[in-house]
Amino acid sequence: MRKIFLFLLVASLLLIPTLAHAQSTLTIKELNIQLWPEYDRAEMLVMYSITVADDTPLPANLEVRVPANAQINAVAKLAENSMLTVPYDAPIRDGDWMTLTLVMDELTTYRVEYYQAMEKDGATRNFSFLWESDYDAELLYAEFQQPPSATNLITTPLLPNQNPVTEGMIYHTLAQGPLSAGEAFALEIAYDKDND
Repeated sequence: MRKIFLFLLVASLLLIPTLAHAQSTLTIKELNIQLWPEYDRAEMLVMYSITVADDTPLPANLEVRVPANAQINAVAKLAENSMLTVPYDAPIRDGDWMTLTLVMDELTTYRVEYYQAMEKDGATRNFSFLWESDYDAELLYAEFQQPPSATNLITTPLLPNQNPVTEGMIYHTLAQGPLSAGEAFALEIAYDKDND
C-alpha cells in the first residue's frame, strides 16, 4: 500500500511541470483590441476580446496583463450572444503591470475591459498603448474609435482602414499577425478635441 501511495505521489510531482508547460503554450487564435477614448468617461476604454485555439484543453487559465494604473471595468465571456461576467483572481501587481487570471471553461470569446487615463495638453490628447503577453497570437486586430469632434488624428503605426458610422465616429483599424509570445504590440495615438 505504501509503495502504491509513494508511486502516485512521485508520478503526480512529475506531472506538475508538464501541466505548467502546457499552460504556457496556450495559443491565442484571435486578439481583438478596441480603444475607445472619451466614450463614456474622460479616460480611454480599452477592450480585449480573446479567442484561444480550438485545440486548447479545458479548463485552462488565461493570464492577461493590464497597466498597473488601469481600472478594471469587466471580465466576461460570450455566451448565447451576450456577455456573462467571469470570476477572476485578484490582479497581481508586477512593476508597471497587473496580471489577472481567469479560468476558461469553454471555447468562446473572453473579454477584459479597463479604463486608463489619457494625457491632455490643452486640446491635444495623447495615449500610449502596449500589449505584452506570454502567448503566441495568430491574428491581432486593433481598432480605434475616433470621437466625432476629434481632428488631426495621428497613430503610430498607421491604422490604414477607415470606417465612418452614422453616429459621426470613425473606426480606424489594423489587422496583423502572427505575434509571437513576448513580442510587444505598441500603438501611439494623438488627436485634438476642443470639448469634453
